[in-house]
Amino acid sequence: MHNLITKDVGCEGQSPLGPVGYAYTSAQPGAIALYRCSIGGGADHFGSPAAGCEGQTAEGLLGYVLP
Repeated sequence: MHNLITKDVGCEGQSPLGPVGYAYTSAQPGAIALYRCSIGGGADHFGSPAAGCEGQTAEGLLGYVLP
Protein backbone atom coordinates (compact mmCIF):
# COMPACT_ATOMS: atom_id res chain seq x y z
CA MET A 1 0.00 0.00 0.00
CA HIS A 2 1.24 3.46 -0.89
CA ASN A 3 -0.05 6.55 0.94
CA LEU A 4 0.01 9.96 -0.69
CA ILE A 5 -1.84 13.25 -0.82
CA THR A 6 -3.36 13.94 -4.21
CA LYS A 7 -5.84 16.19 -5.96
CA ASP A 8 -6.81 13.28 -8.25
CA VAL A 9 -10.36 12.12 -7.46
CA GLY A 10 -9.30 8.61 -8.56
CA CYS A 11 -6.46 8.61 -6.00
CA GLU A 12 -3.97 7.78 -8.76
CA GLY A 13 -5.17 4.20 -8.75
CA GLN A 14 -4.60 3.74 -5.00
CA SER A 15 -7.25 2.84 -2.43
CA PRO A 16 -8.71 6.03 -0.95
CA LEU A 17 -8.20 6.39 2.79
CA GLY A 18 -10.39 9.45 3.10
CA PRO A 19 -9.83 13.19 3.24
CA VAL A 20 -6.94 14.58 5.24
CA GLY A 21 -8.22 18.14 5.26
CA TYR A 22 -9.12 20.99 2.99
CA ALA A 23 -7.08 23.33 0.82
CA TYR A 24 -7.82 26.51 -1.06
CA THR A 25 -7.17 26.49 -4.80
CA SER A 26 -5.82 30.04 -4.72
CA ALA A 27 -3.78 32.08 -2.27
CA GLN A 28 -5.74 33.37 0.73
CA PRO A 29 -4.83 35.70 3.60
CA GLY A 30 -3.07 33.70 6.32
CA ALA A 31 -2.78 30.54 4.20
CA ILE A 32 0.51 28.97 3.11
CA ALA A 33 1.31 26.99 -0.02
CA LEU A 34 1.50 23.20 0.32
CA TYR A 35 3.57 21.30 -2.22
CA ARG A 36 3.59 17.61 -3.02
CA CYS A 37 7.06 16.12 -2.91
CA SER A 38 8.57 12.71 -3.55
CA ILE A 39 11.62 10.84 -2.39
CA GLY A 40 13.22 7.62 -3.54
CA GLY A 41 12.25 7.95 -7.18
CA GLY A 42 8.59 8.40 -6.27
CA ALA A 43 8.50 5.49 -3.82
CA ASP A 44 7.35 7.81 -1.03
CA HIS A 45 5.54 11.16 -0.93
CA PHE A 46 5.15 13.98 1.56
CA GLY A 47 3.72 17.47 1.78
CA SER A 48 5.89 20.50 2.42
CA PRO A 49 5.47 24.28 2.62
CA ALA A 50 8.87 24.57 0.87
CA ALA A 51 8.63 24.94 -2.93
CA GLY A 52 11.99 23.16 -3.23
CA CYS A 53 10.67 20.18 -1.24
CA GLU A 54 13.55 20.31 1.22
CA GLY A 55 15.98 19.09 -1.42
CA GLN A 56 13.75 16.30 -2.70
CA THR A 57 11.69 16.12 -5.91
CA ALA A 58 8.91 18.71 -6.26
CA GLU A 59 5.76 17.31 -7.89
CA GLY A 60 3.58 20.40 -7.77
CA LEU A 61 1.34 22.66 -5.75
CA LEU A 62 -1.45 20.91 -3.84
CA GLY A 63 -3.10 24.13 -2.69
CA TYR A 64 -3.06 26.66 0.11
CA VAL A 65 -3.67 25.61 3.70
CA LEU A 66 -4.07 27.31 7.05
CA PRO A 67 -1.09 26.73 9.36
